[in-house]
Amino acid sequence: MSRTIKEILNHYNLSYTTDKVGNIYCTKGNADLYPTMVAHIDTVHDINDNVVIQTIGTKYYAFDKVKMQQYGIGGDDKVGIFITIMCLLHYDNFKAVFFVDEEVGCIGSSAADHSFFNNSTIVLQCDRRGDTDFVTKIANVVLCNDDLLNVIRPILTHYERKEVTGGLTDVKTIAMHNDVQVANMSCGYYNPHTDYEYIDMWDVYDTLAMCKEIFDATSHKRFTITDRIEAYSWTFNQPNTYYNYYNYNRHLYKPSQSLQNNPIKDINDDFDDDIIDFDSDIPTESTCKLCNAITHLDPYLDDYYCYDCQAYDYETIKYIS
Repeated sequence: MSRTIKEILNHYNLSYTTDKVGNIYCTKGNADLYPTMVAHIDTVHDINDNVVIQTIGTKYYAFDKVKMQQYGIGGDDKVGIFITIMCLLHYDNFKAVFFVDEEVGCIGSSAADHSFFNNSTIVLQCDRRGDTDFVTKIANVVLCNDDLLNVIRPILTHYERKEVTGGLTDVKTIAMHNDVQVANMSCGYYNPHTDYEYIDMWDVYDTLAMCKEIFDATSHKRFTITDRIEAYSWTFNQPNTYYNYYNYNRHLYKPSQSLQNNPIKDINDDFDDDIIDFDSDIPTESTCKLCNAITHLDPYLDDYYCYDCQAYDYETIKYIS
């Protein structure tokens, strides 16, 4: 994907730079302020040379032609890359960053040059499943406030988007290092991180149109925010052993003392190539008690996982978010 992105930028004579971890930065035009988008280059699916793409109406599916079964298409985040490039080509003045290694803990955006966003009007990211959500907060980090939302709410209403709390992605890292207002949104891929992932191009182009309207409506100034952190309204419950999200992303977060005092089990210890069977009577989906999103049974951990708030639901409903 890095090579493909660079080939596209070269084709359109757009200059870019890369940093030591592989992030790609592109600035188009010469202006005081730039609308800005980011996307991540990596995907969770293994490289599979047997995959072919099939379309049914506006929906795109990937299939393994050897195993004769569906395979993840990589819409997370190739859709985001596509929309970012389309906006980059549309505007005379625009900034874009393509981050590496978002799926393993926002490594690329954590190592990025965050001064790049000092002259951004706003920063948008298209890295969320479905077609309904506009993410204004991740965990207890506020991405944008009414200063921005009052300007763009008529647009969100027109495109039937709801303001929600979402899961970890690169704009949260930007928000922790820069005062620019940011947001993430649904963009037309479905069932991410599974072999049943697909893309609906109708929703992709709908999201692209919405992004352009948002950028046009916010071109007059730089939207900033000072009060980023909200206090949590919930606490951790007496854990004994954690599959510790903080430990998994320890380059980003330092666990609280209460977590450090409990045995830590590295999440990677439970991952292998074996097929793990689980009781067929157990439902494959549940509801997250923290954010009410649909959670999915993770056969590796024998537990439900919420992609929205990165929470595991243990027997007594304990959370790591």
